[in-house]
Amino acid sequence: MPTIDGGFQLGLLPEKKWNWRTFLASYGILAAFVLLLIVTGIMTSDTLLSAVNYHVTELVPPPSLRPERLPRQSRCRCVPSCCRPNRSSRSRS
Repeated sequence: MPTIDGGFQLGLLPEKKWNWRTFLASYGILAAFVLLLIVTGIMTSDTLLSAVNYHVTELVPPPSLRPERLPRQSRCRCVPSCCRPNRSSRSRS
Protein backbone atom coordinates (compact mmCIF):
# COMPACT_ATOMS: atom_id res chain seq x y z
CA MET A 1 0.00 0.00 0.00
CA PRO A 2 1.60 3.23 -1.05
CA THR A 3 1.59 6.03 1.45
CA ILE A 4 1.90 9.75 1.12
CA ASP A 5 5.60 9.46 1.94
CA GLY A 6 6.08 7.34 -1.13
CA GLY A 7 7.27 4.28 0.77
CA PHE A 8 5.62 0.94 0.51
CA GLN A 9 4.15 -0.31 3.79
CA LEU A 10 2.46 -3.64 4.48
CA GLY A 11 -0.53 -3.39 6.71
CA LEU A 12 -2.51 -6.06 8.51
CA LEU A 13 -5.71 -7.12 6.89
CA PRO A 14 -8.75 -7.00 9.07
CA GLU A 15 -9.40 -10.36 10.71
CA LYS A 16 -12.75 -11.95 10.34
CA LYS A 17 -14.51 -12.64 13.64
CA TRP A 18 -15.16 -16.23 14.57
CA ASN A 19 -18.71 -17.43 14.29
CA TRP A 20 -18.83 -19.32 17.57
CA ARG A 21 -22.11 -21.07 16.79
CA THR A 22 -20.63 -22.66 13.69
CA PHE A 23 -17.41 -23.50 15.54
CA LEU A 24 -19.20 -25.22 18.43
CA ALA A 25 -21.65 -26.97 16.13
CA SER A 26 -18.85 -28.45 14.01
CA TYR A 27 -16.91 -29.71 17.04
CA GLY A 28 -20.12 -31.01 18.59
CA ILE A 29 -20.94 -32.99 15.47
CA LEU A 30 -17.40 -34.42 15.37
CA ALA A 31 -17.51 -35.38 19.06
CA ALA A 32 -20.89 -37.07 18.59
CA PHE A 33 -19.58 -38.99 15.57
CA VAL A 34 -16.49 -40.21 17.46
CA LEU A 35 -18.65 -41.21 20.43
CA LEU A 36 -20.99 -43.08 18.09
CA LEU A 37 -18.05 -44.98 16.61
CA ILE A 38 -16.75 -45.94 20.07
CA VAL A 39 -20.15 -47.10 21.31
CA THR A 40 -20.77 -49.06 18.11
CA GLY A 41 -17.39 -50.76 18.47
CA ILE A 42 -18.12 -51.74 22.06
CA MET A 43 -21.64 -52.98 21.35
CA THR A 44 -20.74 -55.11 18.33
CA SER A 45 -17.59 -56.80 19.64
CA ASP A 46 -18.28 -60.45 20.40
CA THR A 47 -14.94 -61.42 21.86
CA LEU A 48 -12.24 -59.71 23.81
CA LEU A 49 -9.09 -59.87 21.75
CA SER A 50 -6.08 -60.25 23.96
CA ALA A 51 -2.48 -60.68 22.90
CA VAL A 52 -1.52 -62.18 26.26
CA ASN A 53 -2.26 -65.83 26.94
CA TYR A 54 -3.09 -66.18 30.63
CA HIS A 55 -2.76 -69.51 32.48
CA VAL A 56 -4.29 -70.35 35.83
CA THR A 57 -2.34 -72.25 38.47
CA GLU A 58 -4.51 -73.69 41.20
CA LEU A 59 -2.91 -73.33 44.60
CA VAL A 60 -5.86 -74.87 46.43
CA PRO A 61 -7.80 -77.72 44.80
CA PRO A 62 -11.42 -76.88 44.05
CA PRO A 63 -13.96 -78.34 46.48
CA SER A 64 -15.89 -81.42 45.47
CA LEU A 65 -19.36 -80.82 44.10
CA ARG A 66 -20.98 -83.61 46.14
CA PRO A 67 -21.31 -83.05 49.87
CA GLU A 68 -19.75 -85.82 51.92
CA ARG A 69 -21.20 -87.04 55.18
CA LEU A 70 -19.11 -86.36 58.21
CA PRO A 71 -18.05 -89.40 60.21
CA ARG A 72 -20.17 -89.94 63.27
CA GLN A 73 -18.54 -89.07 66.52
CA SER A 74 -19.40 -91.39 69.34
CA ARG A 75 -20.78 -89.67 72.35
CA CYS A 76 -19.87 -91.19 75.61
CA ARG A 77 -22.98 -91.15 77.75
CA CYS A 78 -21.66 -93.12 80.64
CA VAL A 79 -19.17 -91.72 83.08
CA PRO A 80 -16.28 -93.96 84.04
CA SER A 81 -16.37 -95.36 87.53
CA CYS A 82 -13.29 -93.43 88.59
CA CYS A 83 -15.04 -90.11 87.94
CA ARG A 84 -18.41 -90.94 89.50
CA PRO A 85 -19.25 -89.22 92.70
CA ASN A 86 -19.37 -91.61 95.59
CA ARG A 87 -22.96 -91.56 96.83
CA SER A 88 -22.33 -93.81 99.72
CA SER A 89 -19.92 -91.32 101.31
CA ARG A 90 -22.44 -88.50 101.00
CA SER A 91 -25.26 -90.39 102.58
CA ARG A 92 -23.18 -91.16 105.67
CA SER A 93 -22.22 -87.57 106.32
